[in-house]
Amino acid sequence: MANNKQRYINTRFWNDNYISELDPIEKLLFIYFLTNEHTNIAGIYEIPLKIIGIETGIDESMLKKILPRLEDKIRYIEGMVIIKNFVRHQETSSDRVKTGILNCLKDVDLEFLKNIINKGFYILPPYYMDTLSIPYTYGQNYSNLDSNSNSIAEQDSASNDVVDVIEAFKEVNPSYRKYFGNISQRKAVKRLLAEHGKEKVLSIIAFLPKSNATKYAPTITTPCQLEDNLGKLIAWSQKLKDNPNKIKIV
Repeated sequence: MANNKQRYINTRFWNDNYISELDPIEKLLFIYFLTNEHTNIAGIYEIPLKIIGIETGIDESMLKKILPRLEDKIRYIEGMVIIKNFVRHQETSSDRVKTGILNCLKDVDLEFLKNIINKGFYILPPYYMDTLSIPYTYGQNYSNLDSNSNSIAEQDSASNDVVDVIEAFKEVNPSYRKYFGNISQRKAVKRLLAEHGKEKVLSIIAFLPKSNATKYAPTITTPCQLEDNLGKLIAWSQKLKDNPNKIKIV
């Protein structure tokens, strides 16, 4: 399970003009984006469309129809949920809260962050802009978020591949679900997929329960560990192949 968090919803939420105009299923999705366990204090986080569908019970094809209706307040871009004014509602004199927001923002690709701010998809008060050294260049066109660079189908396919790889860790680590909301783990999966392809990565993960129970083999239970120790695992498996009688299963 992800770390337990608390989100407070104003009691006037249901009387808000924008919310009152939404359909019931749109209201469900809107409040899900505010309260699911993957969200953070900055209101910008990565989550695959497939996981949104599993947790809300809304079919992926329906999600693609609903998401554009929420874009005045919430955007879903390249697998990232972006809640436009979230930080404004978190504004406080607490240094701890400010530090928490900044730590979340530092996990987001800087060019991606600049672009969504530049296009008005995400609003940051001056304190955060200055601290992150993001220039006030509203209207400038950054290239990293070019809507023509990746088709929706390509983005969905890549996102689903990441989900499939993380789900494969179910047989390796009972806490695998927390990797869905962990940016470092998801980035490790993306790099592994880019370097080795989905089929090979899945076959390696399928081998981990055996290798983890074997003497001298590197212990690998997370995507990051797999990326860091893949070379060691390959070297060990080669020794196992060359000297099967000298390596015993613990």
